Amino acid sequence: MPSFGISYHLGVDGISLLLVLLTTFLMPLTLLASWHSVERRWKEFAITMLLLETGMLGVFVALDLFLFYIFWEAMLIPMYLIIGIWGGPNRVYAAVKFVLYTLVGSLLMLVAILVLYFQHGAATGVFTYDLPVIARWVVPAGAARAFSSSPSPSPSPSRCPCGRFTRGCPTRTWRRPRRAASSSPGCS
Repeated sequence: MPSFGISYHLGVDGISLLLVLLTTFLMPLTLLASWHSVERRWKEFAITMLLLETGMLGVFVALDLFLFYIFWEAMLIPMYLIIGIWGGPNRVYAAVKFVLYTLVGSLLMLVAILVLYFQHGAATGVFTYDLPVIARWVVPAGAARAFSSSPSPSPSPSRCPCGRFTRGCPTRTWRRPRRAASSSPGCS
């Protein structure tokens, strides 16, 4: 829905790649581990677990905040069913409590997403839920270097005579580097 700034934008970065691999590795192990513990409706349990995996993978790869929210809510439905149907003796109470807590958290997350949407639109004139576009607007240019994969221009911390790095040296105090390129952090 491009008129609302909503797109089906998926992608994988370093953190989400690890989470996707972990999810796809652990779900078959979870199904194998529950083979004997789930006594009734095993087929429905397996389908619900696979729907849960689909929602989790969608959350990890969504680059559109609206799509992220849809996957997040879609992930909560199978979780509710797993807790409510295959949970322990107090499963109905746990399922209702799960719904109430996640409802409050999801509404707060929706408010935060809408605030980002409207603030970005008011500042730039482009209303979008696209996370990379919003991140370029939110993160200042100088702070973006901290998230880049290029090496840092600042030198590595030096060691004090006690053998520790300058920030952890009990005998010396660490001083902030000056703005000049020649200064480096060290003992004073």
